[in-house]
Amino acid sequence: MKKYWNVFGNLKSTLFTPLRDRFYQSAINKDEVRHTVYSDVQFSRYTNKVDKSFENWQNRVNDSLYGINRKTKAQKLIFDLAEVILEEFKKVTLIDKYDVYQVLLAHWQDVMADDVFIIIQDGYKAAREWENIIEIIESGKKKGKEKITGREGKLIPHDIIIEEFFS
Repeated sequence: MKKYWNVFGNLKSTLFTPLRDRFYQSAINKDEVRHTVYSDVQFSRYTNKVDKSFENWQNRVNDSLYGINRKTKAQKLIFDLAEVILEEFKKVTLIDKYDVYQVLLAHWQDVMADDVFIIIQDGYKAAREWENIIEIIESGKKKGKEKITGREGKLIPHDIIIEEFFS
């Protein structure tokens, strides 16, 4: 825990009291731990530093993301996004910048790559398009026929569109 106490030195003495050599006991009730940690000035400063690193990354890559067009090379885009996130998080202790990088790459793999390819191919108008969700009727007179049971946004999930514009 030494690396944490180097960053949150006051928190150690707030949460623990010495019991005997190299052993500590809790100085507060277990129900107060979360509030105590979140109220700590050093913890708040650290949280702000993490938030600021992410905000800096967003600001640095914003133009690239809004500038996606037919000329965009998806592999270069993700490479550039990753390089910037590594730069921004190298200043943050306690968080391995490669863990943040890995989260970005996982999101790219799961969601973002498809969205980027759709935007490259169809432009941002794809955000206003949706596809019908079709199911096969399993009983009754129309058994075996298709039925539209909903819609899904091609790029933006239908639920988000409803929540944002029709709440």
